[in-house]
Amino acid sequence: MTGVMAEAMAEGDFRLGGRYDEAPEYCDDDPFEHSDGDSTTSWEGNRSEHDSVERALRILGDEIGITIPELTTRPSFLETPVFLGHGTVDDNVPVRYGEEASRVLGAMGCEVEFKTYDGLDHCYSKDMLKDMIDFLGNRAPNS
Repeated sequence: MTGVMAEAMAEGDFRLGGRYDEAPEYCDDDPFEHSDGDSTTSWEGNRSEHDSVERALRILGDEIGITIPELTTRPSFLETPVFLGHGTVDDNVPVRYGEEASRVLGAMGCEVEFKTYDGLDHCYSKDMLKDMIDFLGNRAPNS
């Protein structure tokens, strides 16, 4: 699924409302950036953040054949920090997919930490587990 998002972003292919539209101008850092002339009505008055999430969800929805309704509230998943660990010799999922997943989630406003592990294939290691525990501990220090 991440590969689909990465390909859509790389091609500037934003699928909105079940049709292929021209991609808005965007910079390399924010694949969902839009012009200042776009609407600014949404939750908390921040349309640009809303648009980033909605565009990403529409690309994914189009890929799996479901319609994504217009967002009226901030999606709760944006409040969940994400840890992505990836082995450098993973033959099942290329590292670039993990990198793209990290970039897409970050562009949508998620807090993401992406780490690679030299020599690791499609599994976990003690170092990865330690990093995950540290990641969680830093976000819930009293738990």
